[in-house]
Amino acid sequence: GAARITAPLWQVTPVVLSSSIIVVAAALMTTRVSLDLEVNGASVEDVRLVVTGYPVGFIIGCLTIRKLVERFGHGACFLALIGASTAFTLAFTILHDPMAWFLLRLGSGFAMAAMFTIAESWINLDSRSDNRGALFSYYMILSTLGTAVGPALVGLPLVSGVGAYVLSA
Repeated sequence: GAARITAPLWQVTPVVLSSSIIVVAAALMTTRVSLDLEVNGASVEDVRLVVTGYPVGFIIGCLTIRKLVERFGHGACFLALIGASTAFTLAFTILHDPMAWFLLRLGSGFAMAAMFTIAESWINLDSRSDNRGALFSYYMILSTLGTAVGPALVGLPLVSGVGAYVLSA
């Protein structure tokens, strides 16, 4: 019944909510970086370079995080990735070279993929075969909402200038 699904739902809620906040920040960053490139008159080549960093880093993160988790554990990796992601995000406020932004987006993509993988692994560990689908649905719904919320924040005064980077960090 509902009690069998509810108890594990509360067990994964911290992971799901943390992931959702991270997704909001990542979506805000993707939008803001693109807008800042345009406002600053970046060349088409520079835009291509910067925009390519995130998916390349994401793929690298997907392919490598397992070994890091095996060596250091879920919690340590997740915390290290949050710290790295925060540093990458704040570095956008002081570095303005397209190659630097490419590297920051590469690192951000790596961190996001790794955090998603860890979160999904945690959910998998906390679920049973009879509630796994419900728990992953919960995770996916909130993650997808985060993807929609992030870009919507761009118009708020709070995220003008470096505010988007600080809020995302």
